Amino acid sequence: MEYTKDLIARVRYDEVNNRIYVQNKSRVKKLLKKMKKHKIITTSIVLFFILAMIDGMLVFHFINLLETV
Repeated sequence: MEYTKDLIARVRYDEVNNRIYVQNKSRVKKLLKKMKKHKIITTSIVLFFILAMIDGMLVFHFINLLETV
């Protein structure tokens, strides 16, 4: 039971300093750390979404242009 509680609450025991500490790593910090580590992949994903939005806007405006003619 103690082992399960430690996994859920993320409580760790530091044997060197004889202290108990809570390990708080939020998901945002983990995501930012991975984004900094994999810059090429992150840049390509962001660029893909930007270009996809621009493409969607161009198609939308083209369809509106065809409807008016």
